Amino acid sequence: MLQLYPFQNDGVRHLYRRNAILCDEPGLGKTVQACVAWRDAPGPVLVVTNMRHKLFWGSHVINWADVPSERLWITGTGGALDWDNFDTAVKVDPRQWVITHWQATSMVSHQNALLNHTWGVAIIDEAHRMRDHSTLCGRFLTFKLHADYWSFLTATI
Repeated sequence: MLQLYPFQNDGVRHLYRRNAILCDEPGLGKTVQACVAWRDAPGPVLVVTNMRHKLFWGSHVINWADVPSERLWITGTGGALDWDNFDTAVKVDPRQWVITHWQATSMVSHQNALLNHTWGVAIIDEAHRMRDHSTLCGRFLTFKLHADYWSFLTATI
């Protein structure tokens, strides 16, 4: 059984707030804390991260959130679940976890697919990349995308 450090348990409790920012030094387990916090999320979970971190997030979701691989979808990996049948995949299982990358939030076709859903939780990894409302990502994530809970993770403040 995987266990959290006491400071990580504090971070998990903090993420239960409707809108939360988790700022920790790199390597202290922000990804782990988010996975544990939202393992019983109130609806589908969207994770926006760097393209190179998608598989890292996927392994953590499986190991720490106890999500079976059939409920995990990582964009851009091809196979049966790709952008063409994204809507069906998320509607079939409201406990679905979707991991996508920052570039998808600025592509209109991918934005439309993401907007077709009300997300239980949106986890924004490396949230400092949003910068402000003047960026494409910032405008899309803050003004268009709907989620009941938002968790922003960053090592910079």
